[in-house]
Amino acid sequence: MKSTFLCLLLFVCLGLQAQAQSFEEYMRQEQEKMKQFEQEQIEAMHRLRNESAAYVAKRDQECADYQKKEWENYSAFAAKELPVKPKPQTSPVFDKSSQIETKTISAARTENLKPEALPPVVEPVRKPAETASNFRTANLNFYNRSLAIPYDPAMRGFVLQGLSQESIGAFWNKISESNYTPAVESLLEAKKELNINDYAYMLLCQYFSKSLYPANANAARLMTWFVMLRSGYSLRVGFNNEAIALLVPTQDQLYQKAYLNLEGINYYIFPDLENNSLYTYDKDYHSGKPVSFGINSPMNLGGKTATRAVSFEFEGKTYDIRLSYDPDLIDFFQYYPLLAFETYFNAPMSVQSREALYTALQPVISEMDEVQAVNFILR
Repeated sequence: MKSTFLCLLLFVCLGLQAQAQSFEEYMRQEQEKMKQFEQEQIEAMHRLRNESAAYVAKRDQECADYQKKEWENYSAFAAKELPVKPKPQTSPVFDKSSQIETKTISAARTENLKPEALPPVVEPVRKPAETASNFRTANLNFYNRSLAIPYDPAMRGFVLQGLSQESIGAFWNKISESNYTPAVESLLEAKKELNINDYAYMLLCQYFSKSLYPANANAARLMTWFVMLRSGYSLRVGFNNEAIALLVPTQDQLYQKAYLNLEGINYYIFPDLENNSLYTYDKDYHSGKPVSFGINSPMNLGGKTATRAVSFEFEGKTYDIRLSYDPDLIDFFQYYPLLAFETYFNAPMSVQSREALYTALQPVISEMDEVQAVNFILR
């Protein structure tokens, strides 16, 4: 009986040991599979990175080869003047009886409406970021917003030798060899954070470029061109014996700004030049997107607040109202390109501005009827 019990105990122990060994073997195999999977993922990422780098290098070389061809000379179209419309001789007056009857669009009508085609999403051509320990930081003050943009020191080491397509091509080749991607990605992140439009982003790129080339405006414009291209925009660059200029494509109508028409698209010249005859290339490096000057959302700039007192008469009574505003926005729009008035009127107000305006006007118009309130605001 005792021997039977010992045999049974030995059998159980051997079974448990076998199970333990089987579990350990299972875990070892799973760990080996996991290591193999991780290695395959690393190798796949390396292949993808190498393929991406090879593609960008191929496109960059195509661009460099194309820039060696003879650039053409273009004469710019004269700047268009903003249409002058007669101003009202008297302040407008709201008449409730003259309101236009609004009509509701039927469901059948809306079903036949076709939405406008959206422009295709274009992936920017830029090489994968490389790890580096020698990065510098460009500390920018963009309308009282402090930004720190990392960059490769090789981006600021170019010496521009004259104004020619050869010097522009040399700049392109030199900066394309640098580790430029972290700087471009940081600028694009800042664009999202500040909620700025395309034109404001171009200004931000100019701030960055001037920090790299503070004593050479032409080299700074080339850097702006380079960064905008790597950000997915289809800017071009031109030159004459006076300066290098940015050629900014847009679907918006700009006034008091000379432009070239290339392949049916208006390219506006920045900055203004005395001689608007420019040499440039007639083919895009990459099918990027045009620059939008539209103001579709409020920007997040420095957040400063200033107050202005406004005094006027309405129906024989003097009103003194204090309005709050953002002085950084005033500075931003002071030199904004001239567009149709509708662009500015349709620009959304920030939450702070709306609240400040409501706080100033609500106590006054709350004591008025509808007609008085509208005429007061029109005043």
